[in-house]
Amino acid sequence: MAENNNPNTFQMNIDNLKWEKKDVKSLDFSKFDFKILENSYDGDFYGEVYHETRMKEGNACIYLVYDNKKLVGLSYIKNYGRKYIKRGSTVVFPPEYRRKGIATKLIKESLEDFPSQYTILSVGSKMLSIVETIGFKRADTEEKIKEIVGEEEFKLFDFEHSEKKGEYFVFDRNSVRRQAKRKSVTLLYI
Repeated sequence: MAENNNPNTFQMNIDNLKWEKKDVKSLDFSKFDFKILENSYDGDFYGEVYHETRMKEGNACIYLVYDNKKLVGLSYIKNYGRKYIKRGSTVVFPPEYRRKGIATKLIKESLEDFPSQYTILSVGSKMLSIVETIGFKRADTEEKIKEIVGEEEFKLFDFEHSEKKGEYFVFDRNSVRRQAKRKSVTLLYI
């Protein structure tokens, strides 16, 4: 990490960071701090145990980035053996590491291994512009969403298309596993 003369400006070359890809079967969960994932949710963090369990159950792959030995970003995907792979979460934290291209690079790294992915994001999520810049497309029909998602363990309902939501095909998601409902989410795929 490099600093310039202005102490309020944090600069770095992301290529100098340590990038790792791991199959979760090789991850030592006792040494992994899932608390970083809390920063990827807008108030709906489901807990460290939830994420650890999801990673262990699925054929997940996790992409990690470190500055020295400090974990500053991660992205994980869950492979359910279907055409499209589910993006789990991408987070860069602490805030001074954001807007440096780390999240974009993490997602691009995962696309090299898993070129057909989808993500379900809240309509107001900052990740929308990142994934769209990378090339993710907006699912624009209920049929397209169902084709991509398949028989996943949550139900999608309350489909609507709303001009007020930035031309996104918006729906509510009811997650049986999380026992939670998320309103105004959209699906993007590549």
